[in-house]
Amino acid sequence: MKLAHIILAHSKPLQLRRLIDSLQDESVKSFVHLDAKCNADEYDLPNEQGLEMITPRFDVSWGGFSQVMAIVSSIRCVLNSGEVYDYINLISGQDYPLKPVSAFKAFLEKNAGKIFMEFHLPGHAWVKEAIQRISKYHFTDFKFKGRYLLERIINTLIPARKIPKDFTIIGHSTWFTIDWESALYVVKFFDENPSFIRRFNYTWGADELLIQSVLFNSHLRSKIVNDNLRYIDWSEGKASPRILTMADAKNLRDTNCFFGRKFDMEIDQDIVDYLDTQALKVI
Repeated sequence: MKLAHIILAHSKPLQLRRLIDSLQDESVKSFVHLDAKCNADEYDLPNEQGLEMITPRFDVSWGGFSQVMAIVSSIRCVLNSGEVYDYINLISGQDYPLKPVSAFKAFLEKNAGKIFMEFHLPGHAWVKEAIQRISKYHFTDFKFKGRYLLERIINTLIPARKIPKDFTIIGHSTWFTIDWESALYVVKFFDENPSFIRRFNYTWGADELLIQSVLFNSHLRSKIVNDNLRYIDWSEGKASPRILTMADAKNLRDTNCFFGRKFDMEIDQDIVDYLDTQALKVI
């Protein structure tokens, strides 16, 4: 079982290094996309075979289409790396494994041919709201003054964009674990359908639905398992999940999920120490 992790990172150099170290295995490689806004000199990342820095680097805005561009570019980097991986796992620099690498690989071997992503189907309130994200114009990737006023003017004057009726929109979570065949399909779809992909430019939160919808509308739909294998706590009802701390230690130890999201060592380093010494310890 050969596994590639794509790590999207934009901050917290020490935590990123800790994450990379926790993923080390002879049949595992980490591909890191470091946000173009970051100073790479501040990141003391290991120079070894188990790590590759992704280029080009994108200036990613939260919710912007730049996030989708960074993800697809990262998948392309893995595909062009000269190695074939059974699975590609997308995580952020603030995720952390909850079980040993060996357990994750064993799970994927047992479930070979399946791909894992979490989503809601049409009719769900989340999908209904998400349609507004892609039918209206959003200038999230721009920084100029007055961009929100311009958004309102354009969305008043220009008709809403429409997605073809034969393309079903699903989504909810950005993070996924896909096999090699699915990764090839995603990149090929983006390459061969540029006019369709342009419909998602100037949208908001397309990273939570576009790649998922591309796979759902393909011949690969039957391979999808509606589970992203992540422990994420949305109990605070905010746009971002709750930061996990030692208060979550028991739940993280008992869960069947393989990764937790999200952690912040500046808020609670003890939980990361706990995971290293307890959850990730191979017995």
